[in-house]
Amino acid sequence: MKLRRPTVFLLLGTALSGSISLGACANSPSSGAGFDDGDGGTSSGSSGSSGSSGSSGSSGSSGSSGGDGGFSRDGAVGDGSVRATNRISCGSGFCRTDQTCQSGRCVYSCTGTQVPGDYATLQAAIGPLSDRDAVICYKVTGAAVDSTVNIASSQAPKSLTIIGVSADQAKIPNISITSGHSSVTLKGVVAEVTTINGATKVNIDGGHYSTLQVSSSQTGEVLVDGADIGSTAQSYGFYAYVGNSSFKAKVQNSFFHDSPYGSYIFASSSFTADIQLLNNTFANNRNYSVYTATSATNIRLGLTGNIFSNCQGTALYLTAFAPASEFANNLLFGNVTNYAGNASDGTNYVKADPMLDNGVPPDTKPGSPARGAGSSTRAPSLDFYGVARSTAPDIGAVQSP
Repeated sequence: MKLRRPTVFLLLGTALSGSISLGACANSPSSGAGFDDGDGGTSSGSSGSSGSSGSSGSSGSSGSSGGDGGFSRDGAVGDGSVRATNRISCGSGFCRTDQTCQSGRCVYSCTGTQVPGDYATLQAAIGPLSDRDAVICYKVTGAAVDSTVNIASSQAPKSLTIIGVSADQAKIPNISITSGHSSVTLKGVVAEVTTINGATKVNIDGGHYSTLQVSSSQTGEVLVDGADIGSTAQSYGFYAYVGNSSFKAKVQNSFFHDSPYGSYIFASSSFTADIQLLNNTFANNRNYSVYTATSATNIRLGLTGNIFSNCQGTALYLTAFAPASEFANNLLFGNVTNYAGNASDGTNYVKADPMLDNGVPPDTKPGSPARGAGSSTRAPSLDFYGVARSTAPDIGAVQSP
């Protein structure tokens, strides 16, 4: 499938001793081990923060970063915005509903420290802002001014939000999130390799990433929402190494494509964790779409509402996971092999052509069996573009118009 790139890069029960079933389990959809499964958040806030610390997450009226209030797409920068119900056409593609189209380019609004402007580079701005909750407006539109950005703080924990204002231009070769901040949000950023091993919460909101690598010896929670993840030059799209027992990761509404491994999950048997892959679209990955290298039967895995299309190897290689793991409403088509390891068919799966178009991410065409076949209890309330899903949600990253 030839992919057409639009204007903007957007960015689980009983213990299983035999095969893993990809059908629905009877556990309550609210048992998300800390995640607010209804809106894609990871705490109680619904639309942002109230005040500079973002602690309440109730109204998003005045917070500067909102990192702790409603850890979700709406709460990432405390803007209290309300999502529109239709996509925003822009150039040859679409913008997210929190962007505007300016001269054929999707642009985020941003109020905060300007780079370039207040500081020449992103790295130069991070240190001086580590003693406060901060928003950095990254407005680079040409060659990268930072080759490597290390996000760390020795101050009392504060939140940091970095917004790539012109989302398909905010390019940074390497980002490392190591320690110190209570939360870090990257919104609309384009990066080759991003390594996460610090901060209580990390929110990857939109943007394009060749590789997102989480080594969770320190990280508490990671939310990836509406990202474009893939590269022929990198081995892994989303790589998660479970290194502590409180680790939680949710990856939703994202597009995984063209990597040897779309998502690679590794854990030892000594750690518990919660990892959810919800309503993503996997297309044209080469070796595996999802590969789990673990014997950790206490890792709770969620795999619901995903499209697995045209993998040149095996779509799903799964090992045994913890009680309360959930596998349901996935679509598999055109893969050389659908399953290996302990993965197998279950209820509510679909094996038919999803009828994808050439967009990035691909949408489903009218008549697609993915339309209306998602999970009404597990699908995120918003899709890749920030558009509300219907009560009968589609499988995949994009809700059909």
